[in-house]
Amino acid sequence: MARSASLRTTTVKGVVYWSTQTGGGRTYFGRKSEVSRKEAEAIFADHLKTIRTETNRQRDQRVSKAVTVWEVCDRRTLWVQANLSKKSYAQYKWALTAFCNYTIKGTLYGKGQTVGDLPCDRVTLQHAQEFVSSYDDPGSKRHLVICIKACFTWAAQTTDADGGGLMPKTCQPFRYLKRPHVPIKDLTEADLITDVEHHLLVTYSADRHHEWHGTDNTVQDIIKLMHHCGPRTSEPLEANVRDFNRRTRQLTLGNHKRSQTQQNTALRQLTLNDEAFAIVAKHCADKGPNDPIFTTSTGSRWSVNRINLRFRQIKALVAKPHAKDKRVGTVRASITPYSYRDLYISELLMVGVPVFQVAKMAGTSIKMIEKHYGHFFNSDLTEAQGKLDAVRKSRSRKAKGLRVVA
Repeated sequence: MARSASLRTTTVKGVVYWSTQTGGGRTYFGRKSEVSRKEAEAIFADHLKTIRTETNRQRDQRVSKAVTVWEVCDRRTLWVQANLSKKSYAQYKWALTAFCNYTIKGTLYGKGQTVGDLPCDRVTLQHAQEFVSSYDDPGSKRHLVICIKACFTWAAQTTDADGGGLMPKTCQPFRYLKRPHVPIKDLTEADLITDVEHHLLVTYSADRHHEWHGTDNTVQDIIKLMHHCGPRTSEPLEANVRDFNRRTRQLTLGNHKRSQTQQNTALRQLTLNDEAFAIVAKHCADKGPNDPIFTTSTGSRWSVNRINLRFRQIKALVAKPHAKDKRVGTVRASITPYSYRDLYISELLMVGVPVFQVAKMAGTSIKMIEKHYGHFFNSDLTEAQGKLDAVRKSRSRKAKGLRVVA
């Protein structure tokens, strides 16, 4: 084992020196008779910093020459697959593959080549900006920026810090890559699910209308529950029998969306009305506490992707001629399971329920309610406008009673 660098004394021709022995040979820091130990230790500390800096620089040069952008992105994708969700893996795979396959244009380094073929120390901020600008959708642009920045930040971290250790620490070309602004969705009353659309979705979600014949109408019950409670699509699907509280008539969810972002994680409560309570109670019957409430015909848990697929099949069935012949109506293509959450929150606000109560019932923050649904709670504004109108009418009546002198 190599001797570790430390401050020592060495005698040369009868003279004692402060020194150290490293891989580069012996280094001297002055005579012991002329330099105190404290001074020698300070010089020795500066010497160690110089050694480490040179070592890191040599490592950075070696690493940067050996690694391409393709390798960085591939390693990051594999790490995401092993450590994050399937959804995150699919997102990273799409974003990083598109980035690596992008052909460089303009006057940038590597013109005519794909970004993935560049050495990781030659890719620049301008490469990413040019790539992101080739997309029109603000949401896609933001997603691409998030994935690219996270990838290269991870690659520059050491393996001890749970990083990739693929790039020099100083190689962070996308540090100042800005996330594009995504405009707030302009949700209006015309975007909400209508009573006719809800009736069609409930009717044609029954098992008898589809090839997945059954006896419990699970899809229909899930749609009804979404209408009554306004949960996120995944919440009723992830709920287990033990989460059903019969006395309080609630579903208690610990693993919900905001549990990953809250500093003090709070349980999510779904308040059940009579219809929702009956649905959940029916599906909890004859099941163990750790079983999912809603199960498929094979007994497995429903997934969000599967419910979205069923939703598309139901809308396709409604759009068939035999359904249109009844002249009841159709379901718009923009309607999704999440639309029931938008409807639930919007109608609570429109009937005058206080914002803080709506936020608690929906399992979100007041800030998010005001940001996305603020135009629906206007009862207090209507009241304020009414007060102003009353004062103006009173002044107007007084003004009409005055005699005008020409």
